[in-house]
Amino acid sequence: MSPTHSSQKLSLLRQQFLFSALFIILWSPGFVIAKVGLQYATPFTFIAIRLILAAMVMVVFVWLVKSPWPHQWKSILHLAISGIFLHAVYLGASWSAVYQQVPVGLVAIVAGLQPLLTGILAGPMLGEKVAAKQWIGLLLGFLGVALIVEPKLENAIISVQGLLLVILALLSITLGTLYQKKFCQGIDMRAGQVIQLAAALLVIAPMTYLPGEGNVSWAWPFVFTLLWLSVLMSVGAISILGWLIRRGAVSSVAVIFYIIPPLTTLYAHILFGENLGWLGILGMAVIMLGLGLALSARLSKKATMPPVLAEPITIKQ
Repeated sequence: MSPTHSSQKLSLLRQQFLFSALFIILWSPGFVIAKVGLQYATPFTFIAIRLILAAMVMVVFVWLVKSPWPHQWKSILHLAISGIFLHAVYLGASWSAVYQQVPVGLVAIVAGLQPLLTGILAGPMLGEKVAAKQWIGLLLGFLGVALIVEPKLENAIISVQGLLLVILALLSITLGTLYQKKFCQGIDMRAGQVIQLAAALLVIAPMTYLPGEGNVSWAWPFVFTLLWLSVLMSVGAISILGWLIRRGAVSSVAVIFYIIPPLTTLYAHILFGENLGWLGILGMAVIMLGLGLALSARLSKKATMPPVLAEPITIKQ
């Protein structure tokens, strides 16, 4: 290997590390920031405003980078369906759970099971082979969630309705990711995301007329959270993640999704005093073990991105 080649490889690794760290800084506090914003706006109203702002920013971004727009109605329909799953149902369920005082750490942990569930369902839905490690990882993941959730249900810290909302969020982001993987191949997702956001807005907008909805306090903390979630995450973080994937940083992306749930839990403990307890910490460790097994199975099978990581642009908080 020539010195020039070695220098270029070292430079690329340094860039991947820096961009991975920047992505984690922008992405990991997503649920925590959403909880701050939900103190100033009701869930569906907050989501509707975020979708509008994110769509406007993405339209400008698509124009600047000259991304091609999909022209076939079938592609637009598939983008709309995936967008409803990933932006309307997922955000509606997860943010409603946070609004109902379900701990942010728990929401992040359950949503963090998406790589496990997606890897398993990719078998029957996409025809991909599921390794034994993935099944073990899935079982460990749900065991870990049970260890965290059971004491909180028993002590009425969370409601059954709140837990069902979190489960709905997990199912919607998983099914939406698989749907996009199956039907939205070959579409430039920078332009595609605008269509996804617009379709989600059509679903969310009527929800803002529900009783108790429509309240917004335009205080500076709300404006800050709105800008972070709509601009820094929806455009900045997603662009960074796309760069990492295009550069083949499979292991970097895997590690990112491996460490975000515990980071979010740490933020929630510092800012909101949420405490998992020793049983919860054990559950977190079991979940991380399950994620590690599943990701190692995917990465050892092939050098391409797993389904959940191949379409990260859809993962929202």
